[in-house]
Amino acid sequence: MSDDCRFQSAFATAEEFSSIEVFAAASTEVYSGAHRLDGEYYGDDGYRAKHSLERSGFPRGQLQDTSAVFQPGLCGPNSESQAHRGTSQRSPRSRGGRTYVDDKETGVLFLTTADMLQARFDSPRYISRVLSSSVLRIQPGCILISGSGTIGNTVLATDDFSDAYVSHDAFRVTPNDHSDLGMLYCFFQSNAGQFLLTRNKSGGVVEHIYEHDLNTLVIPLLPRAFRKELTRLIDESCHLRVNANKLIDEAIADVQHQCYLPDLSHFMSGRTPDAEPLTFIHSAKARLFPEDAQFGERRLDATYHEPAAVALAKYILSHDRGCQLGQVLTAVRNSTLRKRNYVDDPELGVALIGGKQLMQWRPQGLKYLSSSLTRNLEKETVESGWTIVSCGGTLGRCQYIHRNFEGWAMSQDVMRIIPDKDKIAPGFIYAFLSSAYGQTQIHCRGYGSVIPRLRDFQFNTIAIPVPDDRGESIHEKIVAAYEARGEAHDREDEAFRLFDSAIERGRAYTEAEWGSEY
Repeated sequence: MSDDCRFQSAFATAEEFSSIEVFAAASTEVYSGAHRLDGEYYGDDGYRAKHSLERSGFPRGQLQDTSAVFQPGLCGPNSESQAHRGTSQRSPRSRGGRTYVDDKETGVLFLTTADMLQARFDSPRYISRVLSSSVLRIQPGCILISGSGTIGNTVLATDDFSDAYVSHDAFRVTPNDHSDLGMLYCFFQSNAGQFLLTRNKSGGVVEHIYEHDLNTLVIPLLPRAFRKELTRLIDESCHLRVNANKLIDEAIADVQHQCYLPDLSHFMSGRTPDAEPLTFIHSAKARLFPEDAQFGERRLDATYHEPAAVALAKYILSHDRGCQLGQVLTAVRNSTLRKRNYVDDPELGVALIGGKQLMQWRPQGLKYLSSSLTRNLEKETVESGWTIVSCGGTLGRCQYIHRNFEGWAMSQDVMRIIPDKDKIAPGFIYAFLSSAYGQTQIHCRGYGSVIPRLRDFQFNTIAIPVPDDRGESIHEKIVAAYEARGEAHDREDEAFRLFDSAIERGRAYTEAEWGSEY
């Protein structure tokens, strides 16, 4: 092959995978809009969605006409009323009063704007009920939108948020009429809504949006019957999400009862379960370092020999149905992927989940591995019935695979726990590892001074009891919970599809189906 042919072949290959887009924009778009000259702004999907919204023909109004917008942290005694009136004053941000506590009996659940995206709050922190500002309290039914750092992350506060406190960085948007809830939630999750939310962000290092930006946000006004249908779907989704979490909580609580395990405080030797492990002093005898120890078990770090974890493992293994986790697994597998080739089109790739997205209700910032350029991609994907556990950074966060991540790839920060279904019910492994008995053993195995990590072989020696029914009853609850969560996703997806379809097809088409009453 000649040099010219080689060059042409290489050029064609590069062009095939290029994401460069060429388009023309009228000068009026620049002069009448944001006066920006960067091409990416006008080629953005959100910008195009915004134009679809304008062309749809629906009447439009400002968010402050339909909802109360509030963000804690404004200065002055009238900050709440000012926020509800949509003041344009850009006041300095305050953290709001908060005092952290270890005892959940004297505290309330506190969530950051990252925590609020989780499907289930599995690693909660608490702030003092008495010493923290009640202005941070959340009432179910409002829409939470992150306004600092990562802008525009949106979640609907279900009953799981009841009495929880959420960071001052989250806006609270409460519709004046509940029937508008579905429309607003779908709008904020749409490309057009995200574009309009983020286009006015400001700040050099940490970006922000302000109350005025949200209050003056232009939103579409849809037919009343259509709004009610969107709200019905979103309400059903919320109900299913809450029921799913209740089932998971019940299944995790059943681990103790069905395995006849004493409360974890029994193994604490005077410590409380919430005590900070790094402040606890204990001693370990030399016999804890046997010559026949497996690779990775001769450890000099104190946390590995934490008395509660050691006593718990001994207790479980001393009973007839106690065993090591590796004995009831087919494999423990981590990612072997090192070189990554990403694509922009989801149809050409496989979604990649990292430890950050593992627990999110709707994973944010997904990347897609190229299906054609990634070697052994099938070995990176997960299957139904597996349990995945975060093994880098924040350790021990567990997720069960059922109607959620099947066929998706996992990063090296996520460990795959593959059960032997002939020996144990898969859902029981998830419930046990999510319980205090599993979490205690997982955390003591972490290593690393800055970013803690876990290796695959470290999971094999975790002590686990096998119930008389091999965990079938707990497994059934876990499957039912994830079925409900899958149904909740379907309801939301249907609402998003209806909203996008209405905007795309326009006012006349929508009114023909849903009526013209507004």
